[in-house]
Amino acid sequence: MLKKIMAAILLSLTLYISLYSKAENIDTKLRPSPSSSTHTNYIDIDSLKNFDIKNFDIRDVVEKFSSAEFTGRLVCSEGNKKAALLLSSIFNEIPLQACNGNSYFMEYNEVIPESIRQKLNLSDEIIAASNVVGKIQGKSSNKALVLSAHFDHIGFQEDTLYPGALDNCSGLAVLLDLAKKLSAHSLKNPTEYDILICAFNSEEYGLQGSKAFVKEINGTYENIYNINLEYMGLKQNKNLIILGDPLISNSLCYDVYRYLRAKNFSCNILWDSYISDHLSFNQESISSITIGQKPSSEYHSIGDTADKLDYEFLDNVSKALFDFIITHGNLNFE
Repeated sequence: MLKKIMAAILLSLTLYISLYSKAENIDTKLRPSPSSSTHTNYIDIDSLKNFDIKNFDIRDVVEKFSSAEFTGRLVCSEGNKKAALLLSSIFNEIPLQACNGNSYFMEYNEVIPESIRQKLNLSDEIIAASNVVGKIQGKSSNKALVLSAHFDHIGFQEDTLYPGALDNCSGLAVLLDLAKKLSAHSLKNPTEYDILICAFNSEEYGLQGSKAFVKEINGTYENIYNINLEYMGLKQNKNLIILGDPLISNSLCYDVYRYLRAKNFSCNILWDSYISDHLSFNQESISSITIGQKPSSEYHSIGDTADKLDYEFLDNVSKALFDFIITHGNLNFE
C-alpha cells in the first residue's frame, strides 16, 4: 500500500513540475516534456476509459472533454492539466509531429486573476500553463497554416460545473477531426506548407495561450495564416459566422466565405464582432479568422452540455474545411 501511495505522489509531482513549474524559472518556448520518449506515459489511464483514442469521432471528443472528469477545464486547474495531457496523447496517436524534441507542450507564463487564485487556492500571480501544439510536415518549411481551437473553459463554482460543450469542445472536436484527416492525407499527398495543430489554453482569460504562441512562432515562418474554430454546432442554429480584421484578413475571410457558401452553408462575415484567439494573430498583422456561431443562451452556463449539439452539422463543417485546405489552402499565403 505504501509503495502505491508513494508512486501516486511521485507521478503527481512529475506532472505538476513538467507542465506548471514556477513561472520565474521558465521562458515562453516550446520544450520537451521530461525524460520520456512517449507522451502516452503522461496520461492517467483512467482518462482513456470510455474513450477510444484510436477511433474517436467528433461526438466522442465533445462528450469526453465536457464531462465532469475535467471539472470545466479552468486554466491551471487539475482538470485543465488533465485535458492537456489527454490532448498530447491524442496528438501522439494521430500521429502529429512534436514541435520540439518529444513534446507537444508549449509552456508560457500565465497571469492568474485573483478570482482564479482564490478558487484554486493558488498563491502565485504568475505560474506556468501550457498550449498543446503538433505539426503535419509539409514540403516547405517557409510557410505554415495554423489550425486552432481553445480547450479551456470557465470551470466550476462551488458544486456547479460549467461543461463548456459548445465553448469550446465543439471547436476542439472539429480541430482533432481535421488533424486526423489531414495527417492521413499527407502521407501520400503532403501539402506545400506545414500545418500546425494548436489547442490553445486560457482563451477565457485574455487570450493568453494564443498570445504566447504567436510571440513564439513569429519569425519562424516567412508566411503564416490561421483558421481558428470556436463555438459551433448548436442544434437550433445553422448559420456560421466568420470573424476577422477587414484589413489584415480580408482575402482569407472572403475565400472561406465563398467556399462555405458554395458548400451550401449559411454564413456571414462579422468584422471582429466577438473576441477569440484569431485576435492574437491579427494584432501581430498575421491573417487570421475565427469560424463559429453567435453565442446563445447556453454561453457560459451550466446548460452548455453535449446533448445540445448537432453532430451531423459539425461533421459537415469538418468535411468542408478539409476540402478547403487541400484545394485552396496554398492560395492564402500572401
